[in-house]
Amino acid sequence: MSDVTKQGRPQPTHPSASTECELLITIRPRDSAQWEGTAEQLRDEGLIPEGTKWPEGRASRYWDGGKFSYWLRRTRPQGIKGPMSVWLNGDYWMLRTSLTADGNEGCLPSQIYEARCAYENALWRKTPEHSIQCNRGWKAHQDDAFQSFMSKAKG
Repeated sequence: MSDVTKQGRPQPTHPSASTECELLITIRPRDSAQWEGTAEQLRDEGLIPEGTKWPEGRASRYWDGGKFSYWLRRTRPQGIKGPMSVWLNGDYWMLRTSLTADGNEGCLPSQIYEARCAYENALWRKTPEHSIQCNRGWKAHQDDAFQSFMSKAKG
């Protein structure tokens, strides 16, 4: 799959290794962003600082930079089957970033945000504005002429 050069950078051993797949990006709102791809793809996106020592085997590399914390490690490429030894020394990486201020609390900030939104929604449902909106919705639902128009508009 790949060899690590003396500079500590993984190099694909197959010419098509860096072009076989696209960079995969996963965003977890209020939690983290994760990129998966080859070392070249991650460097080309400006995600890996110059001089970063790439981890070997199962090892991970962690660092903080500005407002973000970073986690870099090898990962199983999509579609690859078999034991970890098949991809463990390959050129396919996962880089995850999260706000340093989260203090490695994982999903806790996201859970707190969701709980706060649920609380605010519950409070809003007790307001006169919510009652007015519900009444308008119910009247529209009961209005045969409006419902006929909506069914024609939906086609």
